[in-house]
Amino acid sequence: MENKFAKSSKNERKRRRRSSSGRLHSSTREYLLVEIESRESITTAELVQISGLHENTIRGHLEALYADGYINRSQLPPNGKGRPSIVWAANKTETEDLYKELTNTLLDALLNDKPKPARNAHKAGEKWGAKIAFEISKNSTRTDPRALVIEAMRQQGFNPEDIGEEILLRKCPLISAAHKSDVVCAIHEGMISGIANSSGKKIRAKLTPFEFPGACALRLVAAS
Repeated sequence: MENKFAKSSKNERKRRRRSSSGRLHSSTREYLLVEIESRESITTAELVQISGLHENTIRGHLEALYADGYINRSQLPPNGKGRPSIVWAANKTETEDLYKELTNTLLDALLNDKPKPARNAHKAGEKWGAKIAFEISKNSTRTDPRALVIEAMRQQGFNPEDIGEEILLRKCPLISAAHKSDVVCAIHEGMISGIANSSGKKIRAKLTPFEFPGACALRLVAAS
């Protein structure tokens, strides 16, 4: 069944997106992503039925799309015996109003306290982070601050990678703006603190922009 998606025109190829490593999506992966984006949510079983692909093939593509931040997942409530079904949905970071919330937050930060925009941006980011954590809590039982932050950053399109002491953020939806102003990074640092602190623990986020080639470094430490 892979051949169903293997052939594509040059224009179709140009429309395909890329993985976090920079590799162009296969026609199969892009097809599955488009199917997910065209619906509010969809299960793995439904994708199998629609595409005709083997379940293991689809699972591999879904995990890759999830790791790259294109989609998010949640569990349906248990219904009888067996494992609860996994539901997939397109990440909001792929929609046109990707950063409407961030735009409003930036405006608040800059207009409310012009002499100290970065500090005010951090505070505004904390409030935004609390909202993000609240939305995640509707479909997740995560309480560990680190796990919560990683999940949130994945959903926000940062492609996080946990390497132990640090969390690498390999993508930034506002990379161009981040190069021009520290306000963007202050917003994100505050946002992460807001997410982590929603767990009830006092956590301070330390975000170091561009500390590694192609990645920013994030550290979560207990606030004194």
